[in-house]
Amino acid sequence: MSKKVGHRFLLKKIHVRVEHVTHSTSRDEFLARMKRNDESKRAAKLAGLPKPDTKRQPKGPIPAHFISTKKNTPELVTPVMFEFVE
Repeated sequence: MSKKVGHRFLLKKIHVRVEHVTHSTSRDEFLARMKRNDESKRAAKLAGLPKPDTKRQPKGPIPAHFISTKKNTPELVTPVMFEFVE
């Protein structure tokens, strides 16, 4: 680990027991995604289709919906006056 001090980075030591250290799973997810992408490309090539889009897409906005107020009464929110304490 490093800490920025002024214009330089100082290395810091952390003391952790071996039992508490775990491998990151982000690499496993990446490798699985690459395997799926390669398989879909291979299948498209054998079928004579164009290459599929294998890029990850961001989640879109949540679709519009109505909220029922039958059992959910609206709550009126008003600002609270600031009190200066000396």
